[in-house]
Amino acid sequence: MSEILGALFKNLAALIGVAAVALVLYSFFGSSKTGNATNDLTQLQTNVQALYSTQSTFTSLTNTVAVNGGLAPTRMVAAGALINPWSGAITVNVNAADATRFDVTEAGVPNDACSKMATNTPSIVGLKINGAAQALPIDAGAAVSACNASPNSLIFTFSH
Repeated sequence: MSEILGALFKNLAALIGVAAVALVLYSFFGSSKTGNATNDLTQLQTNVQALYSTQSTFTSLTNTVAVNGGLAPTRMVAAGALINPWSGAITVNVNAADATRFDVTEAGVPNDACSKMATNTPSIVGLKINGAAQALPIDAGAAVSACNASPNSLIFTFSH
């Protein structure tokens, strides 16, 4: 009987170890997606601003310009479209209210990544989360409260 209990205990310990490793890997790769998304957004912003530095407006900015002009990081491009690490669509275009600004819309963003992206994206002049305009700089608690759609949509507004 003790041999059976010993073997059962060993198997249980092994399963707990495997579960712990899986949890660590899930946490690491989940964070990695958020970091990649934030870095990609920052690189896209920088590249757009550099291309349009001598232009007074962003009226010609589209996803096609971002892809064909090499403005989007390569991991953001799939089959000619822009996507984020969660396979959500990304749209780049001129801001409808002010042509001297441009918007990057990120769809399909999980709650935890939404609040992290909202609070860690530098140089934004406007932010909407799930359609609601946010006061800048956004408070971390406000970001968590606003990122409740699962998945979420964020619109980051940038200028020159």
